[in-house]
Amino acid sequence: MNQVLSPRHLLAILLIPIFTTGCTTIENRRDLYFPQCVWGPYTKMLHKGIPKQKVQSITLPKETGGSKNVIKPQG
Repeated sequence: MNQVLSPRHLLAILLIPIFTTGCTTIENRRDLYFPQCVWGPYTKMLHKGIPKQKVQSITLPKETGGSKNVIKPQG
């Protein structure tokens, strides 16, 4: 009763999931379910470009330690 799958059947079983993964209704036909224009953060970045990061400047204290004055690390 144990039947071995033929190579043709095995190939069909492996190829069916590959060919059906592109059939995503929500992705391909978004306008049917959501007729309003999407304008979220990722769509804005797509149209306007990726915003540049703001440069933060850090001010360090100007205390210097001599040979006898040792500044202990913070933390």
